[in-house]
Amino acid sequence: MKADKKIYLFTILILIPMLLFSACNKNGNNATQTTTQDPNPPIKVTVGELFYEINQNKLPPLEEYPDDYEGLPGARTPIQYLNQAPQDLVGKKLQLSFDEMLEGDIFYRYSASTKQLVVMYCRDSVNTSLHTQAMIVLQTDYADMKEFLSLTDLWTGTVTAVKIVGGL
Repeated sequence: MKADKKIYLFTILILIPMLLFSACNKNGNNATQTTTQDPNPPIKVTVGELFYEINQNKLPPLEEYPDDYEGLPGARTPIQYLNQAPQDLVGKKLQLSFDEMLEGDIFYRYSASTKQLVVMYCRDSVNTSLHTQAMIVLQTDYADMKEFLSLTDLWTGTVTAVKIVGGL
């Protein structure tokens, strides 16, 4: 009789927490199903659109060239004389697409150890209004270099910096 009471008590102690747990499950019968959505979904933008917008919304340089400034052809432009990139993208999650590429060159660097992706776009064309060399830095969530290299259409990350690194 004592063994029956122990089994009965053991069954109740197991059954009650299971019922409480299943009552708290908002997903019906499937306890493993989740319906979480990212509260801040990434903004999908093409690389061309992104750098076009950076160029169109650029801010004036911190300092104007002095009248007596004589930069050498091909020399680096001092930072204070470069236009400033708009900073409204910093902190936002972007999904960069390579659809509708503008003419120009894209350079990128991904570091698996820091999960940082740097994308630079350069376009120097006399026939267009886009003469800017700009750079965007993204913090990504890719597990490793293999995962990053498997991505051919989209790169996703949170913007940590936007800079204009050269231009006319």
